[in-house]
Amino acid sequence: MKKIATNQLNLEDVPADYKWNSFVQFALSFDPRLEIDQWGESDYISPNRLPTKSDSIIGLRSYLYHLQRVNNQEINDENTLKFRVEKVYILLREKLREF
Repeated sequence: MKKIATNQLNLEDVPADYKWNSFVQFALSFDPRLEIDQWGESDYISPNRLPTKSDSIIGLRSYLYHLQRVNNQEINDENTLKFRVEKVYILLREKLREF
């Protein structure tokens, strides 16, 4: 699985829409162990809330990583998962365009 450091993330790396396989590949391109020194408490996004524009790129990536890990065994509600993933994709694209 290809790892992509957050500071190397490009707009083209973000999948166009939700499909399980591309979601897994993108989510697992984030390695929290490699980015631990750039990650603060303020970057944490609770799985109980939807991400917002004020969340950081590293926070959004860790949120997707968490969603993938939780849903890897069993997807309880794929519509909810799809909605959350596509929301994060939109936010990531917006943030990457700003740079």
